[in-house]
Amino acid sequence: MSLSSKHNRDYLNKIMRLTLLLLIIAASIFYSPVSGGNLSANTQYSDTYFINLRGLSVEDPLELLCVLDSLEAAGQGPSYKIKLLRARAYSHLSMNYMALRSVEKGMEDSAIQQDTVWLKYAYRMLAEWSVLFNQLEKGLNYIIKGERLAQQWKDTAFEASMMLAHSDMYRRMRAVSMGYEYAQKAAELLEGKKDASSLFQLSHIYGYTMAYRIEDKHYEEAWRLGQLREQVIGDMHRVGAEAFALDDQQGYCFSKMAYLAQLMGNTEMAASYYHRFMNTDISKTIQGRPLINDYLLAIGKNEEVLENNRKQRDNYTQADTLNLEYIRLLHQDSKALSALGRYQDAYREVNQILNISNTMRTSRDHNYMMELADLKNSIQREADLHEASYKLEMNNKLMTLLFCIVLISLTLCIYVIRKYREIRRKNRKMVRLAGEVVDYKKRMTFNNKEPRPEQREENSALFGQVMDNEDAAWQKDRENSDLSIFMLFEQEVREQHLFLDYQLGREYYTKLMGVDKNRFAYILKKYGQGNLSTFLNNMRLEYAVGLLKDEPELSINDVASKSALPSSSTFFRLFKEKYGVSPKKFREILGE
Repeated sequence: MSLSSKHNRDYLNKIMRLTLLLLIIAASIFYSPVSGGNLSANTQYSDTYFINLRGLSVEDPLELLCVLDSLEAAGQGPSYKIKLLRARAYSHLSMNYMALRSVEKGMEDSAIQQDTVWLKYAYRMLAEWSVLFNQLEKGLNYIIKGERLAQQWKDTAFEASMMLAHSDMYRRMRAVSMGYEYAQKAAELLEGKKDASSLFQLSHIYGYTMAYRIEDKHYEEAWRLGQLREQVIGDMHRVGAEAFALDDQQGYCFSKMAYLAQLMGNTEMAASYYHRFMNTDISKTIQGRPLINDYLLAIGKNEEVLENNRKQRDNYTQADTLNLEYIRLLHQDSKALSALGRYQDAYREVNQILNISNTMRTSRDHNYMMELADLKNSIQREADLHEASYKLEMNNKLMTLLFCIVLISLTLCIYVIRKYREIRRKNRKMVRLAGEVVDYKKRMTFNNKEPRPEQREENSALFGQVMDNEDAAWQKDRENSDLSIFMLFEQEVREQHLFLDYQLGREYYTKLMGVDKNRFAYILKKYGQGNLSTFLNNMRLEYAVGLLKDEPELSINDVASKSALPSSSTFFRLFKEKYGVSPKKFREILGE
C-alpha cells in the first residue's frame, strides 16, 4: 500500500470519528428529556467522556474547540472541564497565553475544588504556563499551592509535576544547577512507581531534563536520560496507558533521540529514530511535525523544515504570534533559509524575531487583551486585590520582623547587663583577693625580716646542704630541699626588693640561690611559675598592687615606674593578664 493511500485512509477514518461524535452531541442536545427529572448540566456526560476528549486535542485541536463550543452553548457538562479542555486545545495550537487564561477561568468555577482529578490537571497547566510566560511570582504561587495539595493527598505524581515546574522556573532564572537538582528530586519521587499516571509524569520529567542536557551540550547524559525514557514508555504500554498519551510521549522521545544521535555522529541510529517518529500519530498532525525539525536541520532537509513550519504558521493569527513557540519556528526557518542560500528571506525572519521579542518585552499582552476585553475589569480587580493582599502581607511580615528585632535586642541587653554585673562581681572579688594576698605577703615578709638565731642557723645549714653534693641525706630529700631553697630565695628577693632593680642579671640571682644554672632554671620553673623574668614580673605586679592600694595619689605611670616596669604598654598588658582588669579599673574598684 502506498504512503498516500495510507494517509487518505487515516484522513477518512478521522472524518468518520468526528462526524459520529458530532451526531452524538447533536442528539443529546435535541432529544434530551424536558420533563421527569430535569437532568442537570453536570450529569449529561460522564467524566470518562470528557477525559476521552483530551485525545482529540492532539488529533485535531480545532475540531475539539468546535465540540466544546457546542457543549458550552447547550450548557452540557461542568464549565471547568470545558475550560480546561479548551486550554488543552489552545496549547496544541501553540496559543499558550489563551490556554493560560482559559485555565484561570476554569479555576473560577468553585465546583473544581471538589474534583481532585481536574484540579490537579489545572494546577499542572497553571504552573507550567505561568513559568513559560515569565510570570514567575504567579507561577511560584501555583507551585507552592500544588505542592501542599500533593502532600495533603499523598500524590507523588502530582508532587513530582510541581517540582518539575519548580525546576523549569529555576532554569529560566539562569539557576542551572538548581534546575537540575529539582528535576532530579522529581524523578526520584517516581522511580519504582508502576501506575500509568506516575509513569507518564516520569517520562515527562526525563523529557524536560533531556532537553536541558542537549541545550547545555551534555550529550552523553542526555542519551542516558533518553534511554531511561524509552524504558518508561515501554512500562506505560504494559500497564495500558491511554493511547494518545503513549503516542504523545513516543513522538517527543523519538524526535529528541534522532536529533541527539545525529549530534553524537551515529547517523544510522538517528535515521532509525526518525522512522520511529514518523510512525507515530503525532507526527501526522500539524502541531506534531515541527518536533522533528531539529533533526531535519542537522541532516540538511531544510525544505521539509520550511514546509512543516509553514503548515503550523498558517494556523496562527496576528494575536497568536507573541509567544515563544512562534519565535522558535521563526528561528528554525531562518536556519533553513540560510542553509538554502536565501539570505534575504533569512534576514527577514531574524528581523521578525527581533520585532516580536521587542513587542513581547514592551506590550506582551496587548493583542490578547483585545480578544479578552470582557476579562479586563476582572483582571484589574484581581491585580488590585493581589496588590492590597501583598501590601498587607508585607506589613504583617514587617511588624513581625520588628517585634522579633525588639525582642532579640531586649534579650541581648538583659544578657549583656547580667554578664557585665557578673564580670564586675568577679573583678571586685579578684581585686579583693589580690589585695589580701599582697597584704599577707607583706606581713610574712615583715615577720621574717629578723629571724631568730636558731632560724638563721637552720637556713645556713640548708644552704650548706645545697653545696654539699656528697651528703646522702640531702640526696634523699632533694625535692623538699628544692622547695626550701626556693622559699629562702623568694624571701630574700622580696625582703631586699631586689626585683625592683632590673639591672640585676641571671648570674646574680643564680649565685643568690646558691645552685648551678641548670638547677636554678629547674627550681624556678617548678615553683616560680616559669622563668626568671616571669618570677620577677609577678613580684613587680604584686608590688604595683600595693602601691595602687596604699598610695592613691600616684599616677598609673608613676606606679609602673616604681614597680620597675617603666614601659606603660608592658605594664598594662602584664597587669591585665594577671588580674583581668587594667590598673586604672583596679584602682576604681578599690575605691568603691
